[in-house]
Parts: sequence; C-alpha cells; structure tokens
Amino acid sequence: MANAIYDHTRKMLIDGDLNLETDDIRALLTKTMSAATTADTSVTEVVAGSQEIAGSGYAREVGDNPETVLSTVIAYVNDTVDFAFGTIVAGETITGCLIYKFVTDDDGSLPLVWLDLTDTATTGQPVSVALGAEGWLKLA
Repeated sequence: MANAIYDHTRKMLIDGDLNLETDDIRALLTKTMSAATTADTSVTEVVAGSQEIAGSGYAREVGDNPETVLSTVIAYVNDTVDFAFGTIVAGETITGCLIYKFVTDDDGSLPLVWLDLTDTATTGQPVSVALGAEGWLKLA
C-alpha cells in the first residue's frame, strides 16, 4: 500500500491544465480501498462500489487553495492545513483520502492523489487527515 498520483494528474501538470492555486480542490475519505487504480479518470470510478465513507456526520472537505512552491530541485503543494471531516459515526474504517479537482459532479471531477492512511476505525469523534510540512503533492 502506498500513496499514488493518478496518471492524468502528471499530464495535466505538464500541459498546464491544472492550477492548484485556483482550481476547486476537495478531499473525500475511502473505506475499502487498499490501493489506487491510477488509470481512473473520474471520482465516480474511484468511489464505485461503495468505496467512500458514508457514516452519519461525514461530508467531503473543500481545500484551501494551496500555494505551489517551485525551486531548482523540487516542486510541491504547500498546503499544510489538515483536512477536517467533522464527526463521523462509529462503525466505518477509513483506509485513504482522495484529493480531487471538483468540476461539476463526480463524473466530471478528476482524482489527483490518493493518500494511503493507516486503517482507522471511526469512533464518533472528529476525523482529520494530517498533512506533512510539504503538503500533499511533491515532485522531485
């Protein structure tokens, strides 16, 4: 199990079709995925078959338009604000976090990165996904 960048994410970055500072970036939690299928091209494909957390209190999270930092050796998304999903009823197991570009609906929205999380049971307490010092996307 590992974090994954979706195939088209790389292409969109190279082609200039993805602006991480102005696009509507969101996140959702997965419950049964153990690995990403990086060929998926829509959020609908990623969450097919009840892959998304559905417990009471759960809602998808909107990102905060991160800053893209470039240097001579590295580029990364400087978004260190954790994704906070609120209180989710007990009984679900979180396996990952999908970060995606929202367009109009799940069919048109583009999965960008899947973060493989330690399996975590929901307990009726608030759930957040902590991001590292260099955010959620790093190209080196």
